[in-house]
Amino acid sequence: MKKIIKFLWSLLFYILPFPFTVFIIVFAPLMSLYLLEVYKLEAPRLGIGFNVIALLGFILFLSMKYYSLNWIYRKFPVLLPFFQMCFVALIVIDLSLMFANLWADGMVIGKAVAIGLSVLTILLGRAFLSYWYFKYPISNKMVRYKLDNPTELDEEEQHPEVIYHEHSHRKLVFFGTILALFLSPSLYMIIGSYSSEGNAEEVVANRISKSTLAGEIPFRDDETNAGITARDFEVTVGDSGGDAKILIWDFNSEDSDEVQILVNGEPLKEKLILANNPAAFSIPVPSMVTVMGLKDNGGGISYAVKFPNDKITYYNVVSVKAGNTYTVKPL
Repeated sequence: MKKIIKFLWSLLFYILPFPFTVFIIVFAPLMSLYLLEVYKLEAPRLGIGFNVIALLGFILFLSMKYYSLNWIYRKFPVLLPFFQMCFVALIVIDLSLMFANLWADGMVIGKAVAIGLSVLTILLGRAFLSYWYFKYPISNKMVRYKLDNPTELDEEEQHPEVIYHEHSHRKLVFFGTILALFLSPSLYMIIGSYSSEGNAEEVVANRISKSTLAGEIPFRDDETNAGITARDFEVTVGDSGGDAKILIWDFNSEDSDEVQILVNGEPLKEKLILANNPAAFSIPVPSMVTVMGLKDNGGGISYAVKFPNDKITYYNVVSVKAGNTYTVKPL
C-alpha cells in the first residue's frame, strides 16, 4: 500500500507542479531582456515575484530531496545542477529587475544608481555560482555513500547521491527558497501593491491609488472596469517645474485598444496600442495631458495612468473620439 501511495504521489507531482516549475525556472531568466527594456524604454516591467519564486524553489527542493520524486535526476543527472543554476539565476534577475523598477516606477533611486545595482547584482550572482561550483564540483557519475550505520538512517538517506556534493547543491536550492520567502514581504512593504488598498473592484472604483505598481493588472480574465465612468483629473506632481514622467497601460485583459496622447493640444503619441506593459512618456510641468480614444476592440477602452514622481495611479475609461484630460501642476 505504501508503494502505491508513493507511486500516485510521484505521478501527481510530475503531472501538475513539476512541469510548471521546470518551465518557469528554465525560461524565466530570459527576463533579463525585460531588464534591458526598462532602461531602454524607461518603463517598468513586473518580474515573476519572490513569492512565486519561493513556491517554485520549494517544489524544486522536493524533487531533489525525496527518492520517490528524484528519478528524473537519477536518469539525467545533469538536470540537477542545471535546474539549480536556473533557479539561482532567476533570483538574481528578479532582484536586478527590482532595482530597475525602483527607478522606472517609483523614482526611489536615480537611473545611474539603479543601473549600478542591477549590474552589481548580476556580477555578484555570477561570481557566487563560479565560487560554488569551484568549491562543490559536480560529476554525472553515480556515487554511493559509505554509510557506517545505514539501519539508523531513514529510507531517503540510504539512497546514493546522484552527483558529487548532491546534498550541498540541494541545500543551495533550500536556502534560495528561504531567501525568496524573506524578500517577498520585505519588498512588499517597500514597493507596495494595489492589493494593500483592497480588492480589485474597490481599488479601481476608488479611481486613485497610491500603492499600484505600474503594469499591475487587477482584472486579467475578462474586460471589466468596476463600473467607473470617464473622468478628468487635476494632478499635482512634486516638482517645481521642468519635466515629469507619465506611465500608461491597460489594466484589464489586453485587447489592443488604441489611444492618442496629446500635451497642450499637440500630439505626443499619434497612436498608442494599450498593453499590460506600461509605456513611458516625458511631459512638461505644468501642462495639460489628454488621452483620446481611437479604437475600442470590445468592452470599452480602460487604462491606468501613473505619475511616478508622486507614485499616484489614476484608473480611467475613455470612449472613441472622446478624451480625458489631466491638468498637471507643480506642487
